[in-house]
Amino acid sequence: MKKTNLLWVIAMLLFGTLNFTACSDEEDEDYDSTNDEISISNLTGLWQSEYVYYKELEDGKLVEEGREQEEDFRIQFNADGTFSMYKYTYKYDIDSDSGEYNWEKGSTGKWTSDKNKINLIYNDNQDDDIEAVTIIELTTSELRLEWYWAEMETDGKFYEEWEAYSF
Repeated sequence: MKKTNLLWVIAMLLFGTLNFTACSDEEDEDYDSTNDEISISNLTGLWQSEYVYYKELEDGKLVEEGREQEEDFRIQFNADGTFSMYKYTYKYDIDSDSGEYNWEKGSTGKWTSDKNKINLIYNDNQDDDIEAVTIIELTTSELRLEWYWAEMETDGKFYEEWEAYSF
């Protein structure tokens, strides 16, 4: 009887110990789509677009969707919290001396981060709106960002648009 009670107590202690043991919710890898915090050192730098995936909905119905090669967009995130966007206007607008595209500086402003979001505050923004961009993936060599817009138009239709850039 004592042996049965002893085994029962050991089993209960073992069960109790295992019951309060849990795995961590945090991932061990540097930031990618599963982590919540942005690695500032991975984000800062000049990023060159490669592809864009886009999708448009009108009142919940798909209007247009596709994936295209998109190499005419650059975004630079600086460690001081500023950013600059660049575009080249014409695909064949190449500097004859360097063979490089002539990049035109576009929007500039400040950026902040909150988990997997980058908040862009444009310098020319009169309404103090903050554009939230979602980080889908961020490593030392790859960045995928998603822009999302939604609004009710005067025609009474609800429009949604996604653009996800791979850099």
